[in-house]
Amino acid sequence: MLRSVRLPVLIGVLVAALATVHSGRAQTGSALFQAGTTITYPAGWNLIAFGDATSIRNLGNTGLLYTFQPGSSDYQSTDAQHLTMGFGYWAYFPERRFVVLALPNPQTSYSLTMPAGTCGMVGNPSVTGSAQVRGATRVYTYSPTDGYVSSALLGIGQGAWACNDSSVSATVTVTDIGVTPPLNWPNCCDPLAYANNGQAQIVVINDSPYAESLGMIQVDAAGTVHADSIDFYESAAACNHCSEYPPGPHTCDPNAPAFSINVPAGRYLFHLHSYGPDVADVQDTVTLDANTSYQICNYVLSDRVRYPFAQP
Repeated sequence: MLRSVRLPVLIGVLVAALATVHSGRAQTGSALFQAGTTITYPAGWNLIAFGDATSIRNLGNTGLLYTFQPGSSDYQSTDAQHLTMGFGYWAYFPERRFVVLALPNPQTSYSLTMPAGTCGMVGNPSVTGSAQVRGATRVYTYSPTDGYVSSALLGIGQGAWACNDSSVSATVTVTDIGVTPPLNWPNCCDPLAYANNGQAQIVVINDSPYAESLGMIQVDAAGTVHADSIDFYESAAACNHCSEYPPGPHTCDPNAPAFSINVPAGRYLFHLHSYGPDVADVQDTVTLDANTSYQICNYVLSDRVRYPFAQP
């Protein structure tokens, strides 16, 4: 859940302690493509998934990727040019990695037969929305910051272990169910005038007990990435003293982990991912005005929809 509550007295202190934000030019050469999403992976081992190899635009050198499929006796290795849509993969990133996935999204659902008493790695096949795993008895996502989390909802670019603990084979599906909410920009984020040498500022506060990551890339009015588009990405640690909150008005915790991004004014594809259980990704295209500050407070509602694993 996203809600903005401006903290005029404390914001100066908060920004002074914010993390450094990574930025760079999109590694797209002279080609243009329609942006589907951006993904920011923490350093370390990540359990990942992509639409397919043709969706990836700037993954860079990942080395080998590893997947374990139901009925296998060992991991199978591959590279980023030979991915299977709907599979989950282990990938090791020595430092934080920013990835752009392109449209069109050729497939938004994947299914497999999982033998009794087996587990396998599945992944979100969609590049535009969170996906639900159905038919398994256990599902675990993973991040190097939070470890394993029991969750049947997979964010964009996220893989998982799915298990069938029953005595008979089961059909397991991973399907984009259209639960990726927009930001409701700019009303969500209380824009204020802010002298910033013609740039815009975004302050992101993680008022939740789960780590999160943000990725942004410049796009034009049609959602197209250009060769000189600028990208920005960062992540925030979990808030150790924060909790899930009941529905109703909420004031953002000024002591929660936060970061700020100063970016050129313009239009951006924005993607925020939480590593919490059954927390949907937030994705939207936003227009940032020059010399304007926006504050995004991310928190998790305790009464959110929880997605069961086993469904007909």
